[in-house]
Amino acid sequence: MLTSGYIDGGLKTRMAKAGIDGFITKPYDMSDLLENIRTILDKS
Repeated sequence: MLTSGYIDGGLKTRMAKAGIDGFITKPYDMSDLLENIRTILDKS
């Protein structure tokens, strides 16, 4: 999972090609972070 305050149009595509399975933008709250982690774990 990657977190960043910056996102451009092709970032998610490049992340997927690099094997990054989740993305959350800053600032985020704990519920957003936990939801993203749960989604990634449920894919396993």
